[in-house]
Amino acid sequence: MKADMHLHTTYSDGILSPLNIVKFTRLTNHDVISVTDHDTMEGLEEVEHWAERFEIEMIPGVEISTYHAGREYHVLGYYLDWKDAELASLFNEMHLQRENRIRLILSKLVENYGIRIEFSDLRNFFKTNNYGRPHIALLLMKNGIVGSVREAFDKYLGDDGPCSAEKLQFATSEAVELIRRKGGLSVLAHPGIYFAHTDTEFKDILALGFDGIEVFHPMNDAGMTAALSEYAETRHLIVTGGSDYHGYLNEDIFSVNIDLKDRDLALMRSRSSRDPASR
Repeated sequence: MKADMHLHTTYSDGILSPLNIVKFTRLTNHDVISVTDHDTMEGLEEVEHWAERFEIEMIPGVEISTYHAGREYHVLGYYLDWKDAELASLFNEMHLQRENRIRLILSKLVENYGIRIEFSDLRNFFKTNNYGRPHIALLLMKNGIVGSVREAFDKYLGDDGPCSAEKLQFATSEAVELIRRKGGLSVLAHPGIYFAHTDTEFKDILALGFDGIEVFHPMNDAGMTAALSEYAETRHLIVTGGSDYHGYLNEDIFSVNIDLKDRDLALMRSRSSRDPASR
C-alpha cells in the first residue's frame, strides 16, 4: 500500500491546492494520504471532498510548531476533528501570532537591507492566509534578490539570521497532551532534522508521550531510519512516513521511498479508534 503521511497545500506553505495535491497523489498511485498543513486544519474539508472523488483514503492531519527546552520540534497530529472549537481557537491564535511575526520580519528586511516587501504582496501573490517564512523566500526569489529558498533562509530568514523573529512558544508536551485528549495520535516529525542517528536526545523527546515516529522522511538518513525503526519496534510505537512535500524546495521529493507496511496503517487506525484515556 502506497502512503504519504506528510503533505502541504496552499492552506499553509505548499504550492498545490487541495484538489491538485489529491490529483498528484492519484497520478502517483497513492492509496493513503494525510495533508498536514502547518498550524491549521482549514483545508481538510476540501481534501476530504477530493480524496473521496478520487478514491484515496484521507487521514486528517496537522503539523504543529512546538518548543521543548528552548528548541523547536514539529508534532504531527492525526485523526483530529478539524471542526473542534478548541483546536480552531489554538490555530487562530497561532495564525495571529504568525501574521505579526511575518510583519516584523518584513520590517527587518527594510531596516537591515533596504529590501521592501509589503504584506499586501504576500496577499496578492499567494492563495493562503496562513503566511510563513517560505512565502517571503519565494518573493525574494521572484524579485531576483536570491536564487533559491535555501539561500533566502541562509542569508536572511533562518532562526539565527539577521531578520529572524520569535515564534509562539507552544510547548511540545502541551501539543502531545492536547492531541491525546482530542482522541488523535501524536507523531514526532522528521527527527533527522533535529538529531543524528547516534544521538540519544530523541528518546527524551519521545518520552513526552508520543504515539509514534516519522521514521521515513527525506531528512532521515539511512542510519537514522534504521535506528528509529528499531526504536519504534521495541517500544511498540506507530511508524509513519511522508515526503513533506511543499513544491518549491530543492530537496522536495514527492514520492520518497516510504516503506510503510499495512500493519503500520492498521495500528494507526486501531489506536485512533480507542478512547484517549485508554492509550
